[in-house]
Amino acid sequence: MDWIRKHRPSPAIAIALAALVVALGGAAFAAIPDSNGTIHACYQKHTGNLRVVTSPSECRSGEHPLAWGSSGAGGSLGAKGFALVRPFGVLDAARSENVIAVAQSSVEADAFCFDLSFEPRNMVVSPENGAFQSGGSIEPERVAPLCPAGLRDAVAFTQSSEGDGSLYVLFH
Repeated sequence: MDWIRKHRPSPAIAIALAALVVALGGAAFAAIPDSNGTIHACYQKHTGNLRVVTSPSECRSGEHPLAWGSSGAGGSLGAKGFALVRPFGVLDAARSENVIAVAQSSVEADAFCFDLSFEPRNMVVSPENGAFQSGGSIEPERVAPLCPAGLRDAVAFTQSSEGDGSLYVLFH
């Protein structure tokens, strides 16, 4: 008990410590980003310094307020579908998604016709191995002459030097 009485902080130290705790708690409570998801900052053009602040009103003379969203605008979701097509138009279902059906064209042996569960905007065709030319189209005037009704969402082409017509197709 004597030790506690001898080492007890003065009232001024106790008040200063309490003020420090409140100040640190207030800084932690001040939300960056704000409740709207906006991050505010002050930019000093002459030095290039940038300070993140809780409000644009905190910018000093000679500083320009900046603001931006913490989450950003929504971007593309990436591929909507993909397929691994084996020789003769056999769809590898375990390595494909959002492709209803694929069939080898009856007009062109190196062309494969697709029925998709969505409308593609573009596509990329990549041969699995040994091909020296590949491509594809989602344009109706290129697809229709090669593909039967029901399989006219896209067509992929490949010419293989090894006779293995396997290809990967990615749809956006």
